[in-house]
This record gives sequence, C-alpha cells and structure tokens, in this order.
Amino acid sequence: MFWATIPLFWIAAKPQNPFPCLAAAALIGGIGSTIALNATVKLITRTPPSGRVPMYVAVSACVGSLAGTMGPLLAGFLLHFLGDASWPLGGLTVVGFHILFLASFVLRMSATLAIRAIPEPAKATEPGGPGPGHP
Repeated sequence: MFWATIPLFWIAAKPQNPFPCLAAAALIGGIGSTIALNATVKLITRTPPSGRVPMYVAVSACVGSLAGTMGPLLAGFLLHFLGDASWPLGGLTVVGFHILFLASFVLRMSATLAIRAIPEPAKATEPGGPGPGHP
C-alpha cells in the first residue's frame, strides 16, 4: 500500500524544489521495502511443504522482475506518445508525467486491492493444511 502512494508525490513535484517529494518517496520506499521483505518471508514460510517452495519463490521473482521491466518500458512509450501535450485542469497544467504518475498510482492501488482476493492458506489445524513447523 505504501508503494502505491509514491506516484502521488511526483504528481505534486515542481522542478524548482523536488526535495520534499524526494524525501517522502524515500521514506515510503523504505517502509515499502520492509513490507516486501516480510512478504517474501511469508511466501517462503506459507507455501505448502511439498518441496515446491523454491519453485514458488522463483515464479514470484520472475513475475516481479517482468513487471519491473515492463513498467518503465511502457512508461517510456506512453511519455513518447504523449509528447508535449498538456491540458489545463483547475489552475494547473497537466502534462505527460502527471498522466503517467496518476496511471501508476491507479495500477498500484488496483494491485493492492486485487491481492485481497487471494485466499489465505489453510491453517495447520485444518485437514490438508501445512504440517508442524509451517505457520
């Protein structure tokens, strides 16, 4: 959830003074990295004890790396496509970067909400749940 808010700071950034946005993005990125580490530990400890833990971790890393590669590539195409286009909105002038960061925010929030649809693994007390030593 923290990572999803980073693009909002860049929407408000001004070329004259980007440092408040840089500081906020660094703080939120640090918090998000801590959460990602926790998520990786959960991925490793909550997968079924069938000997497939390395495969689950590898697939997760591949999907994350693919998204990390495609995001900047698609963003570059979007910025190239938008070119020098600008739109007045309220007292602001919206340019391609604003559209890009707004799209990034919407996609990140969508992923945050979509992950809630993934069911929790079976508890150890349920039949077929993970065995002892696997939370």
